[in-house]
Amino acid sequence: MDINLLLAYLGIGIMIALSGVGSAYGVTIAGNATIGALKKDSSKFGNFLVLTALPGTQGLYGFAGYFMFQNIFGVLTPEITSIQAAA
Repeated sequence: MDINLLLAYLGIGIMIALSGVGSAYGVTIAGNATIGALKKDSSKFGNFLVLTALPGTQGLYGFAGYFMFQNIFGVLTPEITSIQAAA
């Protein structure tokens, strides 16, 4: 495997990992805030549920980025240049 292609896949792996970690951290913060708010007013559960789920969508952006690079842009080929791999 070419070093440029390896570097590109390493960058994509980091992108997916960081989006997942950030998503998990955001859901944790939102969940804790929701629990605190529900203790005061439990009638707004539906609204708080949506606000808790919103940070979870950030993890999907990492997967969407992978599929965009793999299929739409078509740059992940053995002929990839060093500049494309670093980007």
